[in-house]
Amino acid sequence: MRCARGDRIIGCSYRRGNDDGNSGSACLDAAARTTIRGFSHPLLGVLALLFGYYTLRGVSLLWLPHTLQADPAALNIFAVFYGLDWIATVPPTVRLTTESFGKENTAVIYGWVGACHQIGASLAAFGAGAIRTNLGAYELAFWIAGVLCVLAGLVFVTVGKLAFRPAPRLTKALA
Repeated sequence: MRCARGDRIIGCSYRRGNDDGNSGSACLDAAARTTIRGFSHPLLGVLALLFGYYTLRGVSLLWLPHTLQADPAALNIFAVFYGLDWIATVPPTVRLTTESFGKENTAVIYGWVGACHQIGASLAAFGAGAIRTNLGAYELAFWIAGVLCVLAGLVFVTVGKLAFRPAPRLTKALA
């Protein structure tokens, strides 16, 4: 999953002539980073983790156009920071879903989260392709994605948690 997502950026790197033969290096330490993130999950709050993950992802995307113009090693640095959180966002998102909607509703709600994620990803890919077709470069798409990720990170700090559980039914004794 991570490598497939990284291929989009690697493809952009190939077109720019930045391939130094290490473009797959970001995939090597995915298991270690995900394990570390999994251990940090109970220690930090879910909202704090998601804020950090999405903000770091956004800042990395905002820095990406610079890395494509710089030394090819800079793309490896980008890949490390960008890749820190791809898989690590799933456990805190499932926990947040469970806390907000209850255990009995988690599977259905998270299914809708996954479906919306796929719709958003397809729209982002289409938009990035349209930007590249019209402008001849991906830089604007990277900037838009970076700003949206930073905004998503800020949502976890500013909005807070809401519980969406049905109200308990009144019994005959209370009615």
